Amino acid sequence: MAMTLEGEEDDLRLLLSMLLISEKQLEDRSVGTIVAGPAIESLRYKHTPELMLSIFWSTSNKPPFWKPIPKFNNKRIRPVLTIGGVDRRKMDWELIKNLAGKLNNYGRHRCVARLDNGSKLTMHGGSITNVQDTLVGLIEGLTDHRSLTFTAGTESDDPKLSIKSRGSNLYKPQVKVHPHSVALINKQKMLRDERTGRQLIDGKFSFESSPKMPLWFDQKPLQWDAWVEKYTRRLDLDP
Repeated sequence: MAMTLEGEEDDLRLLLSMLLISEKQLEDRSVGTIVAGPAIESLRYKHTPELMLSIFWSTSNKPPFWKPIPKFNNKRIRPVLTIGGVDRRKMDWELIKNLAGKLNNYGRHRCVARLDNGSKLTMHGGSITNVQDTLVGLIEGLTDHRSLTFTAGTESDDPKLSIKSRGSNLYKPQVKVHPHSVALINKQKMLRDERTGRQLIDGKFSFESSPKMPLWFDQKPLQWDAWVEKYTRRLDLDP
């Protein structure tokens, strides 16, 4: 018998400790096995230093990038995907632009990937095949992680079955999209206090977010390499 724990972080820590102690006390008895399920993996991921990359798509490949869509109540479509655990060595402008460019359309078809680092990626597109291929390409091309589970589905267009049906503000129309820009989020566990310089035993997390860097250019921006260097550095060691 396996179990999954869900709840607030402090409660989970206490409950998990109690369960592990109980399992040790009941060793060799037929009472089942305690398994760290998705909730525990997510808790570990929450406390894991990492470099994250956000990719933004637009409905036009030139200004203005987000045009209102008349047949969808002038709705502007702004797709975005944040990938955790990206490899700094793979922050290549041409690579990212090409991988993001595989997404042909935005739409009601959804794919969800759960990675071995505990993170979850969700992407919408015009077809399940295109979304899956794009998502797999981004995971394999920009990270060293692998997908543990992969699920796909389509949001219903029937108002009797879904609040995301046609006419709803939550409806996702199928629209051609283009890679627009990227941003980096540097999440690190601090090794020393920023003010005093003293070493931290438990450590704390610090976040640094970059400004967006364009992907819609025909060539790599001149500031790209310096941008990557600045926003992937050790926050508590570098100026």
